[in-house]
This record gives sequence, C-alpha cells and structure tokens, in this order.
Amino acid sequence: MTTTFHRHWRDVPESAWRWPNFSPAEIACRGTGKLLNNEPALDKLQALRDRLGKPLIVRSAYRSPEHNRAVGGATRSKHLDGAAFDIAMANHDPVAFEAAAREVGFRGFLDPIPEVLVYVALTAWVLGMVGLLRRIRAGLRRPRAPL
Repeated sequence: MTTTFHRHWRDVPESAWRWPNFSPAEIACRGTGKLLNNEPALDKLQALRDRLGKPLIVRSAYRSPEHNRAVGGATRSKHLDGAAFDIAMANHDPVAFEAAAREVGFRGFLDPIPEVLVYVALTAWVLGMVGLLRRIRAGLRRPRAPL
C-alpha cells in the first residue's frame, strides 16, 4: 500500500495530488489537519465518484490517533489508515451507492442511516459495527470502542 504522511494538509504539493474531485483538506483529519494519503483508498474513492457521476460529501476520512481517541473512535479504526470514509447520503440513494462502492472495490460497509451517512472501507468490518451505528442512529454516544 502506498501511503504518504503530511503534518498538515497544506503541506501536500499540488503536483502530488491526483484526485480531481477531492481536496487534501477534505481527506485530512478534522481535528488536527494531519493527512495520511492512502493512494489505493483515494483511487477507489475517486472511482466511486466517477461511477456515480455526482459529488461525494466526505464527512470523515483520515483521523490522526489523537483525534480518533478524542471522538471515541475504535482503536483499530480504518480511518487511522486513511482507508475508510464516512460519506453523506444527502444526494445519493443508499442502495445504488453501496452497489457502486462494491463495484469499485470497497468491501467494508456499515448499515446506512438512510439519507444521512454511509461508511465505506477497503476491508470488511466486524459485525459489532452495526450495533454502533444503531446507537448513533438513536442519538446515543458510543460507550466504548467496538472490538
């Protein structure tokens, strides 16, 4: 896997960014500005955007370890590897979105919150994540990280 770490998304050379529908700021950690550029994951994200033909609103991508702890993220979260994305569903049909995501190679999904958010990752997730999503859907803060 080809990855490149940047202390801040502003440090990414323009010539090194090859995903035209996304900016380094969108993919960077929301809490620290740090960016782990996971090329295979970003290639799939761009392929998904191309296949769907309309914008993807990325709510969360890379998370630095300190930000992941602050938001109660799983200790082995794929966000820490830059290999997971939380994408808003405001402009997508969740069923068509998941089908397109599978076609481009995403393998990890959480049961979508219709018209709100879908989680996609390069690898499959454990079943416990579905329970986490149900807690989020119910407006509850996660009491612990899933296994």
